[in-house]
Amino acid sequence: MDLSCHEAAARALAELHAHHWGMDGSSYPFLTLSHEHFRSQRRFLDSYQPKPGDADRQQLISLQADISTRLSDIPLTVVHDDLLSMNILHDDDGAVTMIDWGTTMIGSYARDLGRWLGDLRNDNAVGWVPEPWVEPVLRAYYERQCQLLGGRWRTWDGMLEDVAYGRCLNYLVIVLAHLKNDWSRSVWYKANLTALRGKLQRSPFETGRSTRERWAGQAGEEGYRRPDTG
Repeated sequence: MDLSCHEAAARALAELHAHHWGMDGSSYPFLTLSHEHFRSQRRFLDSYQPKPGDADRQQLISLQADISTRLSDIPLTVVHDDLLSMNILHDDDGAVTMIDWGTTMIGSYARDLGRWLGDLRNDNAVGWVPEPWVEPVLRAYYERQCQLLGGRWRTWDGMLEDVAYGRCLNYLVIVLAHLKNDWSRSVWYKANLTALRGKLQRSPFETGRSTRERWAGQAGEEGYRRPDTG
C-alpha cells in the first residue's frame, strides 16, 4: 500500500473507533476486555524468572503497570488488536477492508495505532509502516476523529502521547511472548526490547495528571483543534 492507501485506512479505523466510542465493557460479552489482558500479563510477570541476558523483570513490571494504567483510563471502543498493513486490503475504488479479526477486544484506540505504526517485522526488524509515513497517517486519523467526535476527542499532543504508550504496549507484548513461550532471543526480540527501552526513556510516563483529568479538561475549541497541516 502507498501512503494514500494508509491514510484511507487511518480514516476507516477512526470511523470504527468513533462508532463504538465510550462503549460499556459489557456491550459485547463475547469480546475480551483489555483489562483482562493486562491482568494476564501481570500474572505472568509476577511468576517470571529471567534467564541471563533477558529483560529486567522489575523494569517490565513497572512499565507494564504504567501502560495498563494509562490505556485503561481512556474511553473504551472496539479494537482490532492485530492491525498490521498485511491485514488491510485496499481496492482500486478506494474501499478499505480489514481482515483477521481473531484477536478483537474492547480497549483503547491506542492499541490499534501502536500496533500498526509501531510494529517491527520479524524478518528484518524494520517497521511495517515507513517512519516518514507515521505522522501523515496519524494526521489523517486525527482529523477524521475531530470530525466524528468533536469535543469528545483528544488534543493532537494528547493523542501522540497515547500512541507512544500504544507502541510501548506492542513492543512489550512481543517481548513477553518470547519470554512466556521460551522462544529463541532473536533479532526480532532484541529489536523490540531495544525499542521498548528507548520509548521508556523518552516518553512522559510521569505526567502529574491522570488521563481522566485530561479528558475532562478538553471541552471547547482548543481541546480538539486540528494540527497545523501547512
